[in-house]
Amino acid sequence: MYNTGMAYDSFRSWLNAYMQDNGLTQESLADKLGVSHPTIHTWLVGKHPPMPDSLRRLSEVSGEDVIELFQMVGYLPDPIPGADSMELRPKVRRIVALLDGLDDVLLDLISVQIRTVLVPYLKRLGEKTGGGRGASS
Repeated sequence: MYNTGMAYDSFRSWLNAYMQDNGLTQESLADKLGVSHPTIHTWLVGKHPPMPDSLRRLSEVSGEDVIELFQMVGYLPDPIPGADSMELRPKVRRIVALLDGLDDVLLDLISVQIRTVLVPYLKRLGEKTGGGRGASS
């Protein structure tokens, strides 16, 4: 079972609530997103997380912010450390657009890079500009 901890549990809860609130079945949501019914099931039971392109489509269909969805799944930290997330939102949206359509192997590699390279970089950047939590007074 895929597990990114509490972040993914919040995504599963959000998805269940979204489907219930909008009268959607797994089949009808799958049709809206252009994925198979079993794909929706794997998200709901925690077997596999949605791919970034599916999260982008889910954002378009639901109106939920794509960055929030990425954070719920665990692809992005919440909050993004060391920087004002409102300043980063346009940049993160561009990154999401670039990820659209990549295969699992590349996405796994990128996910590792986000955690090991991008997050520490953003933290250092925030400290340099005084926007980070760890910035000295």
